[in-house]
Amino acid sequence: MLLPAANDEQIWEYFATASIPDPDAAARVLGMLERGPASLLDIESSTGLRRGRLEALLKILAVDGVLAKNGNQWEATGTPYIHDHAKWQELARSRRAEANLMRRYGVSRLSLIHISEPTRLLSISYAVFCLKKKNYQHNKLTTVK
Repeated sequence: MLLPAANDEQIWEYFATASIPDPDAAARVLGMLERGPASLLDIESSTGLRRGRLEALLKILAVDGVLAKNGNQWEATGTPYIHDHAKWQELARSRRAEANLMRRYGVSRLSLIHISEPTRLLSISYAVFCLKKKNYQHNKLTTVK
């Protein structure tokens, strides 16, 4: 669910770039693994990378043949990591273009409806937000049911 907020652009940028490897982070991981194989926990504590980002980076490095996993240990294969700037920039560009399409679609084709109902056991209410397609007929805006 996307609701307008002051930090929308930061959120869109995060989703456009979250899975793109950081060359400095890759260098930190490879530097740590020069000492020998290490577990995910050891790599995480040594590099200071957050778990989700680290796991994504390890998988990318493994696909590129830079790392291998043996049991619960990661080890460098000796293949150097070469960050393909053009590939990752194109991916980010493509994701930004998709985000722009979603923004335009959301502004022109969707409307927000709000449904709120009480929970059964508590007196606290919860809210459900849904998007409905707008139906443009005869220059009159109506919602499709």
